Amino acid sequence: MLYEKLRLFIPVKYIYLPKRLKNKRNIAFVILPENCNFFDFYNQLKFKKTSIRVVYVPRTKRPVVTRLTNDMRQKIRDYKLIPISGKIQEDYIDLFGKNFFLDPTVFLNSVVKKYKLRNFFKGRGLSIINSVLNSIGSIPQTHFERVILYAVDLNKYIPNKLLYKKFFPILQAGFWSPDTLS
Repeated sequence: MLYEKLRLFIPVKYIYLPKRLKNKRNIAFVILPENCNFFDFYNQLKFKKTSIRVVYVPRTKRPVVTRLTNDMRQKIRDYKLIPISGKIQEDYIDLFGKNFFLDPTVFLNSVVKKYKLRNFFKGRGLSIINSVLNSIGSIPQTHFERVILYAVDLNKYIPNKLLYKKFFPILQAGFWSPDTLS
């Protein structure tokens, strides 16, 4: 049974991340929200403020133009975090030596709104999520451990079928399988 393979964790006051891991790499947390945004769940992560302070919001030109707005920049600063923005594949050099969050929610929300996407298992929805996954692949593996944080707000609507969730292309591509839980 899949549920029996899941590990149960004890709640902690804070999660401490070392400045660098033993393998001399930092950690890049990629946010993949289902029905929320980064600010809805950041406080629930319980990261110690000194462990990770940078939030990287990518600028995009296709299929929609997105950037870090002044309102979002101020909201990030309200959480005592450092906002950074840039082209997705070029500006990771500025982040070497730092743990950071990569937050593509502005891009994802803009695309869903523009194209009125309802599913992510075919067509444009699948290609959009795949572009986010490709951006994860562009994070240099020599300097960063890449971690996907899939977030769901249980107080909001969640599609019942797996095919309609943003996480489906990751399952379909084989990045995750029940065997990896053991």
